[in-house]
Amino acid sequence: MKRRSPSEQRHGKLPRVGAAATSGSSQDGMEDKSPNPRELTQNPLKKIWMPNKNGLPEKHISHRRVCMTNCPTLIVTVGLPARGKTYISKKLTRYLNWIGVPTREFNVGQYRREFMKIYKSFEFFRPDNEEGLKIRRQCASAALNDVRQYLTEEGGQVAVFDATNTTRERRGTIIQFAEQNGFKVFFVESVCEDPEVIQENIVQVKLGSPDYTNCNTEEAVEDFMKRIKCYENSYETLDEVSDRELSYIKIIDVGQRYLVNRVLDHIQSRIVYYLMNIHITPRSIY
Repeated sequence: MKRRSPSEQRHGKLPRVGAAATSGSSQDGMEDKSPNPRELTQNPLKKIWMPNKNGLPEKHISHRRVCMTNCPTLIVTVGLPARGKTYISKKLTRYLNWIGVPTREFNVGQYRREFMKIYKSFEFFRPDNEEGLKIRRQCASAALNDVRQYLTEEGGQVAVFDATNTTRERRGTIIQFAEQNGFKVFFVESVCEDPEVIQENIVQVKLGSPDYTNCNTEEAVEDFMKRIKCYENSYETLDEVSDRELSYIKIIDVGQRYLVNRVLDHIQSRIVYYLMNIHITPRSIY
């Protein structure tokens, strides 16, 4: 066995463990069983807190939401009144929040009700009513401003812009707004020509609207049917040729058929999958 030099004995240095065992084994033909004391050391683990926006430690990192979108997405509904757009918007908003995507609905009709406390009649929606048109544009602009704030300042990932958006001019304005703010746009159009479905939707949903709190059923249905007529002449549906560059899903006759165009990312595919597996009109479950 190798002897320690006087300097090693003096300073308490030990030979390398692996080298000593190998040397003894090769020279004596037997294993060196003498104890080789070693100093055990352990580096303490350091806890590192990642600071949040305020510069303070954020201890509960698991509570932070995971971003599922490359950039914010603006979902835009399209369709005549009483086609289930608001129902779709609410269901979609609830679903996206449930899967962990911060989403908020912006209903332009609600902005209009806050601006005009009292609804008089369908005359407000006539295309030749300049005052009504001006107010509706202001309400849409206010809603889009809130969309911008939600997606850029409040941590939102998806905003649902719930309105008729029945003309290409209106949709073009929304697309321009999205491009200026770095948002993706996905249109959801609901098309229905079945008069029974439309009538049922009016009775079940629209009669509970604040617009008709002081009207009986017949008056409310008649006024709402005239409101629909105000949109029909200017309605421009999403077209396979003219709108081929847009991302959208068209839901036809309450889910009897679907037309899907240019699904670009994961969140849009989740939206399409969900909308193709829900019932557009509210149902009673017995």
